[in-house]
Amino acid sequence: MATLVVVVGNAAGLTAGDTTIKNRLELSHTVLLKSDEDAEISSTLYDVAVLLESCSSSTLGTKYKSSPKPVIVCENGVWDDFDLSGSSTASGGTAWDIALHDYSGNAAKAAIVDALDGGFSGQTVVWTTNSSTHRVASSGLGAGAVIVATIASQAAQ
Repeated sequence: MATLVVVVGNAAGLTAGDTTIKNRLELSHTVLLKSDEDAEISSTLYDVAVLLESCSSSTLGTKYKSSPKPVIVCENGVWDDFDLSGSSTASGGTAWDIALHDYSGNAAKAAIVDALDGGFSGQTVVWTTNSSTHRVASSGLGAGAVIVATIASQAAQ
């Protein structure tokens, strides 16, 4: 059983999505619930940090970015802050370059990148779009996008 710090927009008023994820995680793990406005807690208190989509990217900022523990980032507004993508723009949607970055100065992150990089090096753009990627309809995907999963009750998403 792992201890997870789960960061949400408002720990005192969870969204339905936050509640669903928290309840699911609690089936197998200990969950420490925190709001995005709370200070980052010591990495000695958790095994994994999970930053849920209800977080405000401007409030969350780079909290947990330098954590030596694994961090699962569900809030796409901080992908660029966590070096998971290029900068975001707001002209007709969100433009994201999903990329692999060089972490040669950080052995822990470099090991993860080495395991996932598929032999690529430096910054490798996987896909770029100027349309919103949050619950995007399949008809709005760029020509290079490949659908790997859909929502059972909403096949077009």
